[in-house]
Amino acid sequence: MWTNHFFKTSCQVKKNSVRKEKLMGVLALQIKLLSVCLVLLAWTSAGDGRTVIDTLSSRVDFITFTNFLRRVGLDKDLTTGQYMVLVPSDAAFEVLPDSFMTSLHDKHHKRQLMNILKYHIIPYTGHLNKHWTGQTINTLASKPVRLVTYVHNKVSVVNGVIMKESNVSASNGHIYVIDEVLIPPSQNIYLDLEGDARFSSFVTAVNLAGMRDRLKEDNITVLAPTNDAFQQLEHSKTDVLYNSHAILQGFVEFYILPGSFFTHGFYMHEQLNMTHAYDLVLNIRLDHRQMVHFNPGFANVIQPDWLATNGVIHVIDHMILPHWFKNHVLIG
Repeated sequence: MWTNHFFKTSCQVKKNSVRKEKLMGVLALQIKLLSVCLVLLAWTSAGDGRTVIDTLSSRVDFITFTNFLRRVGLDKDLTTGQYMVLVPSDAAFEVLPDSFMTSLHDKHHKRQLMNILKYHIIPYTGHLNKHWTGQTINTLASKPVRLVTYVHNKVSVVNGVIMKESNVSASNGHIYVIDEVLIPPSQNIYLDLEGDARFSSFVTAVNLAGMRDRLKEDNITVLAPTNDAFQQLEHSKTDVLYNSHAILQGFVEFYILPGSFFTHGFYMHEQLNMTHAYDLVLNIRLDHRQMVHFNPGFANVIQPDWLATNGVIHVIDHMILPHWFKNHVLIG
């Protein structure tokens, strides 16, 4: 009887032990699941202490940029302070010329690499979640980037490149993913056009109109017709153009848009009202390749988004002739 009681007791103890082990196993599994959830939550939380460099290091699509940061020592800077970082994806580096990438890896070009990386880092100044209107913001490279937000498609661009907001924020800043490596412009619009022989006719018109400084103003867009476009003008039109200083000024002004209009900011059937002495409207058309065309004149953009220090240039292959100019030709 004692043996039977002992056996039953032993079985009960064993059952209790097995039940306890199962309970402990379930509890351990729950703890593991909770730990995983906490880790995932930490990865997506801005207040968890993960710095910009920590966040970059956890992403497999920023390897090139992150390695370059470590190589020049900028990874240490991104652990303190507040920054907005414009991060080119690995794909952005892959499309760069091989010779350029080789120079970035060359230890003798470390300063060049440092300057390029600094151009992608903006000391945080509270500009996040804001509609930018073409203003420039300085970078660690002491060279500004230009930011524009287009309300119609809710797109923000930096130097014409779309800024893709990352879902993962850092404790000391914010990251935007971009598909191009940013290279700072070196000259203003006037100097860029003056130094390119393709635009000698347009530059001559600008100079004769006394509007050189107009092309040096900040936050403007210039539609620059090539010399071939000028040659398409009839002699009767060029005679009217160059024989009247007022007409020449109005003519040049028509090719200058207030604000920075990059390709990603144009949309089909958009109408841009020109803000100068003449009541003019520029009509936008996009084709199936998203190429931009302007009316009146049906000018095609053959080189878009030529970045300058004070705005952007779009090279066009035809003249845009405002109606008032055509009327002057007919009257003449």
